[in-house]
Amino acid sequence: EKSKFLKNGLADLKKATTEFKRRINPMLKKPPTLKTLYKYQLYMSLRLYMELPFRNDFPTFKVKDYETKKDNYIKLGKQATFVVNEFKNSNLLGSRKVQISTSLTRVLKEFLKYRAEIIKHEYLLTDMTGKKMSKQSFGKSIQKITEELTSKRIGSRILRIMHANENKEVIQQAAKLTEK
Repeated sequence: EKSKFLKNGLADLKKATTEFKRRINPMLKKPPTLKTLYKYQLYMSLRLYMELPFRNDFPTFKVKDYETKKDNYIKLGKQATFVVNEFKNSNLLGSRKVQISTSLTRVLKEFLKYRAEIIKHEYLLTDMTGKKMSKQSFGKSIQKITEELTSKRIGSRILRIMHANENKEVIQQAAKLTEK
């Protein structure tokens, strides 16, 4: 498992993601296609993983026509908020709201604008046929793109561990506070 970790953690992944964006940029200047959207959403997903260490839940998020008490959805604003109603421990923990940075919100809005030109369904992510992407195919595509970019097959579990390692001090401080 440790062999899957990147030497410099999320910093290495961030560099690889930036390089991937440079590669797909020329494609984004042309009229939208499903093939380009697929690559663009992989970039978007990696960017989201930098701030949101979710499991393979990104395909479940709706960008329109959502029920606020039931669905996972994205509420846009100056800073976008990911509202998570359905996740592994939602029955114990209840709903979660996670705000992302202004810069990531800007990237997300650009992505959604591009996506809206060719996709009609309400979900954030799309498969190669234009339908809602499944969690399973999302997981495989994340592993495939991380392998292509970093030579290591990294899935959401390892990304979550890397995120936890990056924020170890904060997590330890929170644990101390709950012990008091």
